[in-house]
Amino acid sequence: MEYGKSSVIRLCSRVIPWIGAIFLAWLGAGAWSFVGQQALMASILFFGYRALSGHRFRWRISQEAMRRLFRFGGQMFISRGLEVGFYRLGNLMIGTWAGTAQLGYFNQAFVLSEMGHRFSWPALGQVPFAAYSRLQDDRDKLSKGYELVNYFLFRFLTPVGLIFLLLGEQVIVFLYGEKWHPAGPLLQAFALYTLAMPVFENMKALLYSQDKIPGAIFARLAQLGFLAPGMYFALKSLGVVGAVYVLDIGVVIGIAVIYFWVRKLVRVELRKLALPPLLAALGTFVVWNFGIAPLHHWEPRFVDMFIGILIISGLYLMLLFSIERQGFLARIQWLVRTLKPKGEVTGVNQAG
Repeated sequence: MEYGKSSVIRLCSRVIPWIGAIFLAWLGAGAWSFVGQQALMASILFFGYRALSGHRFRWRISQEAMRRLFRFGGQMFISRGLEVGFYRLGNLMIGTWAGTAQLGYFNQAFVLSEMGHRFSWPALGQVPFAAYSRLQDDRDKLSKGYELVNYFLFRFLTPVGLIFLLLGEQVIVFLYGEKWHPAGPLLQAFALYTLAMPVFENMKALLYSQDKIPGAIFARLAQLGFLAPGMYFALKSLGVVGAVYVLDIGVVIGIAVIYFWVRKLVRVELRKLALPPLLAALGTFVVWNFGIAPLHHWEPRFVDMFIGILIISGLYLMLLFSIERQGFLARIQWLVRTLKPKGEVTGVNQAG
């Protein structure tokens, strides 16, 4: 739970290795600069976390601890292996059948689509995992903590997906230039993935924290079972954008499979969690396409991007506020109170 100290280690493991890689490249190390960067990152993480944990190696080994470790580690190895397969299979198939140019467009859109997940992961991934683990013997508090995380996850990432859906082409060109324009429709197609992937990752974190890793394994197997044939036929009929739709559906399939495991651990009220932000998103989509977009040709320049993002976010928040005013304000007030230092009481305990 030492998030301040561990954040310093993570920050150093991101910044220092890249500085080292640039320095090695300046010295003429070439591709070995990236090898040095990875080695330096691993070293900082290993020695930093070792110092933070205070662990010292002893020759005495508990057989029971070893059995638990290998059982957990074996399941995690399978889960992570399937995860790598899920993320890399699309790149492999697109690069093979569509060519490296289309793969470049796909990869650029994919990286941008994960922006919301990357920004939210420290707050909505690492911290909840520790909280879920600590509350695993208290179903009521565990359910409350899981509900709070998903409440903010749905509401704060939905407008990001909306921005990609409505201004995807302009965002791509604004950030990377006109030559990346073909990646714009792909970013629009990734709008569902932008929201669905963090939801799936939070569900997976809950299973990991409760030692229910087989649930994540079955979800990944279902995703891969759909992804391989689905992406092949989508590439043949719709091109790369079809492959993106298959990836979107694959994430939704993973959520559907893993949900049956999650609901055994916590109480989930999907209607209250997901319906208000989805209705607000639908309303924003309709107003934008039939009331705002026809009035102005949105160009990939700073002023248009700023105004467009402001309008989309404002419309979404206004509609969301009108749908669930009381609950939304109550949780925002709770969040503000929680962020203030108030002794040793945790946010989940306050909410519980």
